[in-house]
Amino acid sequence: MGLLAASIVTEPRVRADDASHRAAVEKLLATLNMEKTHAATLEGILQQQVRANPSLGLIQDTMRDFMNKYMAWSTLKEDVVKLYLETFSEEEVGELNKFYESAAGRKYVEKFPALTARGMALAQERLQAHLPELQAALKAAAEKRTGVPQTNPAGKK
Repeated sequence: MGLLAASIVTEPRVRADDASHRAAVEKLLATLNMEKTHAATLEGILQQQVRANPSLGLIQDTMRDFMNKYMAWSTLKEDVVKLYLETFSEEEVGELNKFYESAAGRKYVEKFPALTARGMALAQERLQAHLPELQAALKAAAEKRTGVPQTNPAGKK
């Protein structure tokens, strides 16, 4: 009987705590301007792909439509809320909210999409600069694994 009474008394408090935790996470995502940041990140990924492979420019609208259909913020928001609920306590979310509402936090939110895009571009440039080395290492690994000499397609070196 005592356990039943305890569960009845604590049940509403758990729901209230869950609701306030969720509200704090949703406030954080709004403060982070996550919808806009997410859209800018998706567009940055698409543009980076087109820069890396210009022939994709002809189909970038189709790619954008596909990404918007399956990866738009509206389709991911609930999953992201759950991730934040699982990862951060309500107190931690409160601390994050305080930071992102500060001048430095607001600047970070404002600059984050550009920083991400520039970081992706730097990574792509670094990869392109060392692509022959990667290709040679992959060829050597395949030859070692299979014992069969690998040839380059179309006679490329």
